[in-house]
Amino acid sequence: MAKFIHILFQPQELYKVPDQQSSESSNESLESNEESLVCMGENKKKILLLVEEHTKQCLSEANKDFLVKILEAVGLTFRDVALVNCTHHPDLSFDFYRDHFLPRRIIAFVDGSASLGGLVSLDMYKVIREQDLEIVILDDLAAIQADKAKKIQVWNALKQLFEIVS
Repeated sequence: MAKFIHILFQPQELYKVPDQQSSESSNESLESNEESLVCMGENKKKILLLVEEHTKQCLSEANKDFLVKILEAVGLTFRDVALVNCTHHPDLSFDFYRDHFLPRRIIAFVDGSASLGGLVSLDMYKVIREQDLEIVILDDLAAIQADKAKKIQVWNALKQLFEIVS
């Protein structure tokens, strides 16, 4: 895993060889996806929340209410974070999210269907610290909400991430 983390944060660019498309159309597609990026929150504390939700543009009301409770538990609001539903932006890379939002922390709520730029390869529920960024990968919000053991794992991971002593 340690080797993967260093690869993830290397300043090298990875290139996809276009199949029968010009690089112009690929760049136009990426720019279009960037322009259509929908996010919630003001990102005041540079905390990026990445979610995977297949039914709504951002979040269902049930998942939004549950996320508000999670944020309140660690003393945050939507003013402090930026929330992006990655399911609707499959062409955007981890590097894009990092460069666009400039997060100090990333919390990814994933169901495993999207790669999030390779993030799902990291250990779940463990805080990874690399350079000036902390990342924690959690199960998707619906799975956490339905499982008491996962709620405990989330709380323990968030206590570590935000250095909460209880």
